[in-house]
Amino acid sequence: MHAEILDQEGYTSTSVDESPVRELFPGIRLRPLWKGPTGAHANVLEMDPGTSWPRRDVPEPGPEEVYVVAGTFNDGARDYPAGTFLHAPAGSWHVPATTTGCTLFLFCPEGQGIRSPGLRARQGAQRPTKATTSSSAGS
Repeated sequence: MHAEILDQEGYTSTSVDESPVRELFPGIRLRPLWKGPTGAHANVLEMDPGTSWPRRDVPEPGPEEVYVVAGTFNDGARDYPAGTFLHAPAGSWHVPATTTGCTLFLFCPEGQGIRSPGLRARQGAQRPTKATTSSSAGS
């Protein structure tokens, strides 16, 4: 064993189960794992079956890296099963949704944040809705 590894400045670990949970919207929870000194951050996002973002989600000021850990994620255009990696460049947009429920690992190297429901509400956003079987993910 090399115990000195753990003494290195900035070297850290976090258990998802011990990370605080913040409900962004009904059925959509964020678990922050790490935030660097320049604002870069890593999170786990949990979405219950039938949930969706209330409007377009735009990665800013930098890209968003997404890895589907479990379930099936839909970006508003198509489904991505567990094991899929997505790169959303800065300024692109997507509408996160899931019919099955999903767990995502999110990494934001340039520090853009997940906006709080209050900020979205002030911007005129609607609350997220439960998807119905008659609705299309691309509509």
